[in-house]
Order: sequence, then C-alpha cells, then structure tokens
Amino acid sequence: MIAEVSNEFAPDRRVAMFNVEAEEKGEEVFLRGESNLPAAVDSLRARLKKKEISFTDSILVLPSEDVREISKAVVKISVANLRGEPGHSSELVTQATLGMLR
Repeated sequence: MIAEVSNEFAPDRRVAMFNVEAEEKGEEVFLRGESNLPAAVDSLRARLKKKEISFTDSILVLPSEDVREISKAVVKISVANLRGEPGHSSELVTQATLGMLR
C-alpha cells in the first residue's frame, strides 16, 4: 500500500517527499517516516483502516508544527534558487534543497 500511495501522490521524488516505512510486530504495523504531502498520509491511513489493519502512526508531516514558529519558509521543491534581490536577473546567492528551513 505504501508503494501505491507513493506512486499516486509522489511519482517524482524531486518535487514531493513520501518516505514512509512499515514494520510488522505481531498483528500490529508500525508506520514511520516523513512526508510533505498530508493528502498522501491521509490516503495511506484510510487504506489501512479500510483493510482493518491495526497500525501505530509515527509519520511526521512536514513542515511540523514546532518548526512553523521559528522559520520563514520550508523548501518544498527539490532545489530552490535563493537570490540576493527579487527577480530572476539578480545574483544567485545560494541554493536550498527539499526540506531545508530558511
């Protein structure tokens, strides 16, 4: 199911993140990982519930609540160009990658 959700919501890993793993312990499934796609996480949860699979959810949906207060932005694309001034013609200062806080 994880692969199905990943293929549906995050087919291009350069622009979307859905890094979720499942570990079975007895009759329960433990989910862990992170994603910047709340709809994908919700879809996985719904599919598991529909199949009546018991699970413990430890998936972190980014950006997390504790980060929102201290950062101005979270990079949600594979690479973001950061320029010295607004506009495409201004100097490229640096680049930020997916998940970085700025």
